[in-house]
Amino acid sequence: MELRKEQWDYDKELYKQRNRVERLSRRVFTRFDMLDLIFLAFIYFAIILDALM
Repeated sequence: MELRKEQWDYDKELYKQRNRVERLSRRVFTRFDMLDLIFLAFIYFAIILDALM
């Protein structure tokens, strides 16, 4: 396996936020929560987090 000679420049904070959104969306769309109430509470929680950011 050959390593990249020059690393790409990227915004670490933006990458962390992107990762967080991907994890949240994966949880919502795969629906690990079996109870409807817990699932709905998580949706509300995600909306609140989105509004705060």
